[in-house]
Amino acid sequence: MKLEFISAGGGSSGGSASLPYTIFSCSLSYTGGGQPPNHLVLENSMGITMIITRTSTAEYTCTLNQAIDMSKATFFVGNTFSASGSCIWSGIEVINSTSFTLTTQENNVPVRQDGLFSRTLLEIKQFS
Repeated sequence: MKLEFISAGGGSSGGSASLPYTIFSCSLSYTGGGQPPNHLVLENSMGITMIITRTSTAEYTCTLNQAIDMSKATFFVGNTFSASGSCIWSGIEVINSTSFTLTTQENNVPVRQDGLFSRTLLEIKQFS
């Protein structure tokens, strides 16, 4: 097995190394009042913009301004922070090449609730 390492310093912020993917990552935080979560873009070598709308309680549709190649893309939602120590899960359902749905729910609570995104990482990678 041959392992190859990419040196630090590459990515969208410059450097000499070339990564085999582009990335969009942001931090999600809930704003309250039946609104969609805010997103703070952390890295965006994909050059996309995203609009989040609240579809229903704890369900949010994310719409991208350009299509991504789903055969080369991965999606990741990081840990959802809970000040109360509750177990919270979140999920992604891809709708098409420009939109996907995010959902959240607290463990052992029979109904979905808004307000569960706080400092939550959302990441999309598209490989070359």
